[in-house]
Amino acid sequence: MKLSLPELRTMFANQVWIELSATDYERAGLTKKSCTNETGCSNAELNQLCLNGFLDWASEHLDQTATPWPGAGASLWEMVNGTALTLGTTRLVLMPSQAMDTEELSVPQEWVDIPQWAADYYLGVQVNLEQSWMQIWGYTSHRTLKRKAQYDSIYRTYGLDRDFMITDLDLLWVAQELGLDEKMPLKPIAALTQSEAEALLVQLSQPTPYSPRLELEFEPWAGLLAQDEWRQRLYQQRLDNATRAAATPAAIAEVHPARSLQKSVINAALWLEDRVDRVAQELSWVLLPALALEPAALRSPTQELEIILAQLQRTEVDIPAAARSAYQNLELAGSHLRLYAVTWPIVAAETVPRWFLLLILAGQSGGTLAAGTKLLLSDRTGVLVERELSSDSPHQYIVGGVSGTWDETFRTTISLVNGASLTLPEFRFHPEPLV
Repeated sequence: MKLSLPELRTMFANQVWIELSATDYERAGLTKKSCTNETGCSNAELNQLCLNGFLDWASEHLDQTATPWPGAGASLWEMVNGTALTLGTTRLVLMPSQAMDTEELSVPQEWVDIPQWAADYYLGVQVNLEQSWMQIWGYTSHRTLKRKAQYDSIYRTYGLDRDFMITDLDLLWVAQELGLDEKMPLKPIAALTQSEAEALLVQLSQPTPYSPRLELEFEPWAGLLAQDEWRQRLYQQRLDNATRAAATPAAIAEVHPARSLQKSVINAALWLEDRVDRVAQELSWVLLPALALEPAALRSPTQELEIILAQLQRTEVDIPAAARSAYQNLELAGSHLRLYAVTWPIVAAETVPRWFLLLILAGQSGGTLAAGTKLLLSDRTGVLVERELSSDSPHQYIVGGVSGTWDETFRTTISLVNGASLTLPEFRFHPEPLV
């Protein structure tokens, strides 16, 4: 049962509930149109709604003027979620999310560890686009985030359990009046030289359907973002490139073929029918013949995979004859890689149908992987499997496997020891072609 906004205000009177107006949506729509990637568009809409709603509420209920951070806008939300403002001498960061689950506050590292960006307090904001309201469900301090939050090194976020959040916003105004120092000391971000910044701007300027924030290690990324001029230039270059690419839709795919389709889904179930879907075709996945599991003398991709699978069969993985496989050749930071994917259904009368996805990362044409190369498998909740090639490994490949129901999807990330990484589109097992 959906509760109305007046009902929610009555049931949860100690939290702040704000109604979003048609004007708020109009302004958010204009900001949304100024972004070049899917993540940025979503961030822009949520953050603009959140910012407008908070400013309107603050002007009516507080005796202090709330002033948005000058950097707030499309050039910021193209890169990272969240928006900052000042209230008197206190710096706040609003962290909007559409998630119905408010059991954790997730804050990108940029807002916590860049000294120029760090705030005194962080507010968790739930935005309901369908019912046109936003809820400030709790807040925490910078000090608590640094001391109590769990840091996710893959997605570079700080996650704070709701138990450490304060749900009564009135206590924030009391803390503000007392002038409590809730900001932890931070080490400065190393400054980039002009030539370093220019090189990074070129590297990150091609438009992609997601933020470029994870394509660099945090230090150089933070050094670029902390300078307003460079952040604006990066945004403008991505916007210009996206405008040019709009005339030729294939342009982005030619630059970053895997990244351009990251939000798409590969339907691995079709492989059992000797078919591949459009996404797999565009990413140059090659469907392999049915597995023999009897390795031949030559080393074609099919035979190379069969050699690896035969080794796995003798150790820990039971691969059925019905399994089907495909591979994709990749190039990442000068490394020539080959990713094999093997899938099969797990169907039993007494259980919910499931499927298995086995991924194998190797070098192309018998090439080697560098020690420290990682293969990560994730679902919507986070990383499920993380495998790293050690220097004393007897094999020149990395193996990882996951199992899920037919409506579960899994995403693959490849990470090199030099910090370069690549996240591929999700895999799904669905008996019918995805529309």
